[in-house]
Amino acid sequence: MSRPTTRRGLSGLALALALALAPAGAAFAQGGKGGGGGGGGGGGGTTANSTGVIKGSYGSAVPCDGGSVLSVTVGKSSNKGVETVLLMSGTTAGWWMFELREDTTGKLWQGHGTTMTELGTSVARLTTATGASLPKGTWNVTYDAVRHDGGFDGPALETCQAHLTIVVA
Repeated sequence: MSRPTTRRGLSGLALALALALAPAGAAFAQGGKGGGGGGGGGGGGTTANSTGVIKGSYGSAVPCDGGSVLSVTVGKSSNKGVETVLLMSGTTAGWWMFELREDTTGKLWQGHGTTMTELGTSVARLTTATGASLPKGTWNVTYDAVRHDGGFDGPALETCQAHLTIVVA
């Protein structure tokens, strides 16, 4: 898996606008194609032997348990990998760990850690996993962000979680 790259920079006004307009329709997992039966239904994704690329982009804006707001958009990167655009506002200073995982198998689609020195400001991150190999199907995924104190292995200060349903074809 290739190393993710990170870029910074977005004004507070642009972040506020982006958070206000962030698509929330795909925020909650709907169950995968061919997923488990009965009642509330839903479950895993379609099992496939071949790989594909993410079709479209999928986003969610969620409050974090420490008062920050997270807006994440997941889509295909220019080299057919996974790209996430992360916008945050609130108390963002600290050591952050980010993971995008497929819910049924727990497969890590993208993950990285970074330190943020901005305190009480708006922060933007663009991350690309260039070596992602994704099986075709409709997948329920969870994006987790955890802010730690004193280092990546320090106690968790704040957590954020977004749920998305993503199509790979």
